[in-house]
Order: sequence, then structure tokens, then C-alpha cells
Amino acid sequence: MQIKIKHQEDRKEYIFNVKDADNLTPAEVIQICIKMGVKALFVNGKYYNLQKG
Repeated sequence: MQIKIKHQEDRKEYIFNVKDADNLTPAEVIQICIKMGVKALFVNGKYYNLQKG
């Protein structure tokens, strides 16, 4: 499954392959945060950060 995330500051869109867009794994969160250069994500109504995954 693919998800598209728009960076809040630079408005660049990123596309990632994930298993379930409604429940990201800690490994997916780490990969996305590093690629986007952020410490937290808000995807499909859920908040994820590097500390909790």
C-alpha cells in the first residue's frame, strides 16, 4: 500500500510503501521520519514520533 505525505513546512510530497496506512510499524515510522527530516508524523488521524514509533 502506498501513502502520500506532504511536508508541513516545505510542502514537498513524499510517497512511501507501507503495510497498513492506518497502523505504521516502528520501522516504517523511523524510515519515513529520516527520509523527511522530521521527528514526528500525523498520518490518517494518528500521531507517530521517533521515540514511540
